[in-house]
Amino acid sequence: MGEVSIPVRRLVAVLAALLAAGYVAVPAPAAALAFPPDFVPNLNMECFKAGPYVPAPLDLTLKHIHPALAAMPPVTVHLDEREQVCGPIATAGQIPPSPALESIRYTNLSCYWFTADGDIAPRELVLKYLNPLWKNAPPVSVRMSEPGRLCLPVSIDTSGPPPWVKPLVSRISLLCYKAAAVTSANRAGVTMNYMGVEQLNPTLASQIGPTGVGFGTRRQLCVPVQIAGDDIPPDVLETVRYVSLVAHEASAVNNGDMAYLTLRHNNPKLIKRPGELALLTNPTLLAVPVAINNQLPPG
Repeated sequence: MGEVSIPVRRLVAVLAALLAAGYVAVPAPAAALAFPPDFVPNLNMECFKAGPYVPAPLDLTLKHIHPALAAMPPVTVHLDEREQVCGPIATAGQIPPSPALESIRYTNLSCYWFTADGDIAPRELVLKYLNPLWKNAPPVSVRMSEPGRLCLPVSIDTSGPPPWVKPLVSRISLLCYKAAAVTSANRAGVTMNYMGVEQLNPTLASQIGPTGVGFGTRRQLCVPVQIAGDDIPPDVLETVRYVSLVAHEASAVNNGDMAYLTLRHNNPKLIKRPGELALLTNPTLLAVPVAINNQLPPG
C-alpha cells in the first residue's frame, strides 16, 4: 500500500496544478440554468382536457407580480374542479434554444376553475406576441376582465423536474382572465391559423406524437401571480414575473393519442397536496407568450 500512495499523491498534486493554471475546464453551476434569458419568449403550451377531478378544498390569496399589473389588489380564490392540463410544445418545428429548453420542457400546469372574493375591474392592455413566428405581428389591444382559471405548476414525471430547473418551474402560477379585443381591427393579432406542434416534456412526448393544430380565437390572458406565503427568490422572480400567455382556441384531428399522468404539485406551498390522476385527450387551447404594455422580459 505504501508504494501506491506516492503516485496517487503526485497525481492529486498534478490535477491541482492544472486546475490552478486553468487547463481543466470546470462546468458552470447547474443553477445557472434556472432562469435563462430565452425562457419567456419560447414558452408555448398546449392545454388538454384532463378528465374529471375535484381537488380537496383550497383557498389561496394571490398577488399580481407582472410589472404592468403590480398595482392590482390581491385576489383570494377558492379552488374548484380541474379543467385542463398544459404542457410545453415546440411550434412549427421551432425547438427552443438551450439552455432555455432544459427549463421549458419541465414547465407543466394544472388549471382549475375557482370562485373569487370580490370583483376585479377590467383593464385595457396592449399585448405584443413574443413567439418568433409572430415577431412582426402588430400589438393587440385587449380588455382583461373576469378571472376564471388558475393554473398551478405540477410535475408529470415520476422523478420531478431536475433540481437546477425546479426553482423556476415551481414558481410559475398563472391567473387567467377573459381577453376581448378592444376594436375589431385587433381581433386577429397573429397571421397563422394552423401549425404543427411537438411535445417537449419527455413524458408527454412518449405518449402524444407531433400533430397539426388549428390556432383559433383568442380567449384568455394568463398572467403571473405569487401565492401568499411563498417567498420567491429575487433572481427567479425576475423571470417568472414576465411569464404571460395568451390562450387561443385549438382544434386538432383526433389521432387517438392520449396521455396517462399522475400530477404532483411543485409550488413550495402546495407540495403536500395529494397527487392527481389525469387522462389527457383532446387539445382545447394553445397558449403563447406575450409582453404586456411593452414590458419585456430581461435578456
